Amino acid sequence: MFTPLLYFETVSTGFATPKSRSQSKTKNQAGVLESSLSIMFTPVQSLLGGSLLFASTTALAAYNGKVAGISGIVNGLVWGDSTPSRLFFILGMAATAVTLRFGTSNGATQNIPVFPFSMAKALIAGLLVGAGTKLGSGCTSGHMLCGIARFSKRSIVASATFFTTGVITVYLTGGVPYRYGTSYPSNDELGQILGCIAVAATIFKLLPTILKNKVNNATSQVVVSFFSGLTFALGLYFSGMTNADKVRGFLDLTRPQRWDPSLMMVVFGGLVPNTIAYQFFLKNEAKPEFNASFDWPTKKNIDSKLVIGSALFGIGWGLCGVCPGPGLVTLFARPSLNIAAFWASYLLGSRAVQNI
Repeated sequence: MFTPLLYFETVSTGFATPKSRSQSKTKNQAGVLESSLSIMFTPVQSLLGGSLLFASTTALAAYNGKVAGISGIVNGLVWGDSTPSRLFFILGMAATAVTLRFGTSNGATQNIPVFPFSMAKALIAGLLVGAGTKLGSGCTSGHMLCGIARFSKRSIVASATFFTTGVITVYLTGGVPYRYGTSYPSNDELGQILGCIAVAATIFKLLPTILKNKVNNATSQVVVSFFSGLTFALGLYFSGMTNADKVRGFLDLTRPQRWDPSLMMVVFGGLVPNTIAYQFFLKNEAKPEFNASFDWPTKKNIDSKLVIGSALFGIGWGLCGVCPGPGLVTLFARPSLNIAAFWASYLLGSRAVQNI
């Protein structure tokens, strides 16, 4: 059996610790130094955050045989069969978000700012993201992190489509603030990130030993889902994907002085090892550890629903810089009326196109 975290530990180590360096730092009223991460390139943080996303998605696939597509998990939980594993994945994400909000010195304000857009934008973006991910059968996690790793043509087309419409939308809506430099983690911050990676690796490595022959597969899937959701949210946080300005900065390709390549590091930290894990290990496995078979998407055709849905999602993504995963973390860590409105509109949009 392929144990994903044996592989994960290999790709996550051997990383040279950079010297602590930051730019454009200011002191807040409490006297704490803060970097304006929304306008800083964060290569190390985003790379290591991506590796946590890899750990989460690969563990969920190897143990439960499931794709960690957040829009599919949310839509299935609300409008579908409401399986416990979906619920506990979301609860794991919520546990991380609440811990970051109340268990960190700065209340997670750097990487998870309050939803920065108006009510009108929240409603429009939520509607587009909800309808688009439902029609297009996925978002950045399901299509980009997981689908491209399987060389799925549908996911490649979907990702290219929503990235293109996202770039166009950011351009048409004025872009983002200038990016003022590069920010590397302090020794303390780097230690925290590497500590989280080590804990995640240990937990996922030990889960088969702890659970096998002690509880049934259904219970095991719930446990795996919870820790996968918890780790996924941590990856979003450390990578900066919960910061809408960083996401829109990545999509601001037409203005080089404003482009933030941080999320490209998520591709190197998350998508690349996901691809290796699937192509060389998972696709050769007969079944996952705690399920009778792998539950990979079965659709192969590239149809108008896929393209239109992905285009709509990209517009909503570019408008507010929020897709389902980061949106959930923001909802739980930094609740506000506008992020709640985004989610209400998201659910309305997904429901409206459910039978199309």
